[in-house]
Amino acid sequence: TLDVQASTITGIVETYCEIASVSPQVTFKNKGTTELSSLMVSYRIDTGTPVVFEWQGALATGESATVTFPEITLTEGDHTLTAVIYNANQLVDENADNDTKTFDYTVVDGALSLPVTEGFEAGELPVCWSYSGTDWAFTSGGNQGYPASAHSGGVNALFYHGDFSTDVSKMQSSKIDFTNYSTATLKFWHTQTAWDGDQDELRIYYRSSEAALWTLLTEYTGNITSWKEETIELPNLSADYYIAFEATGQYGRGVALDDILIQGLSNIGVPSIAKNIKVYPNPSKGVFSIEIPAQFDIAVTDISGKVILNATQKENKATIDLSSFGAGIYFLQVKTQNNIFTEKIIIE
Repeated sequence: TLDVQASTITGIVETYCEIASVSPQVTFKNKGTTELSSLMVSYRIDTGTPVVFEWQGALATGESATVTFPEITLTEGDHTLTAVIYNANQLVDENADNDTKTFDYTVVDGALSLPVTEGFEAGELPVCWSYSGTDWAFTSGGNQGYPASAHSGGVNALFYHGDFSTDVSKMQSSKIDFTNYSTATLKFWHTQTAWDGDQDELRIYYRSSEAALWTLLTEYTGNITSWKEETIELPNLSADYYIAFEATGQYGRGVALDDILIQGLSNIGVPSIAKNIKVYPNPSKGVFSIEIPAQFDIAVTDISGKVILNATQKENKATIDLSSFGAGIYFLQVKTQNNIFTEKIIIE
């Protein structure tokens, strides 16, 4: 029998956090009883033009071989690489069902731009974030109802360690680009309820490049029984900046984390304009007034980052009505010719 299986695609991974160059590899196996002496291997990305390689050799039953293709540069987005084996021994494969293999991958080009919002509503580690240590969980609330639910939405991050040993884990952001920003702040909500005197802890770190050592910004070592917002000024801004949330599990109720917001003040133009922006009332039932001494554009996003409103204002005062949207936390971005200002707004 003549049967060749496209068994694996290697030389490529599921997620890239920047544009990368790779050399795809396709491994095939002789599943038939006839020795293989030649075949064609091709691959294509999405619906692109196939890249073809002619293999020649001697492959007995049960043996495998790998073809390495020339290096290519990947492009941003979600893609599928499809490999196909055909024309084995210049004949038709008797089992065409295993001649094709696919591999899905994603390329994220560039750093996060401000404002950065993360509410963990996808229920998994955000794209291009990483762990150093044990994985966190993504759930609603915390261990045994401490807290009872996420701060907003349906999901928060949780680190829980259920024995008397100590477990430490950093959850690290993807790269953040602070180019053209003179100042920046990190805001987030968290809880860390003690359990019969056993206290979990949270520490916040930063580094100004991927190669730099982590620097401690602050630490929270006490009992925090309900959602509490923290605000931290970020130092030593760079175009290659990272933030890490380090949880220390010591059999407390767990460290719960939600609604991260990173925003900055542009150093292009007049940075003092932020002092002249007024947003009121906040919280409100959904109607907000905005005052600013310049023409401006408005964008409002929900906690997941979805844009729910875009508008351009030619006057220096505007009213926006978000009463048709549900109660919760939203983010108002005001953009002038020279500055971008972000404000958290709450619909009650």
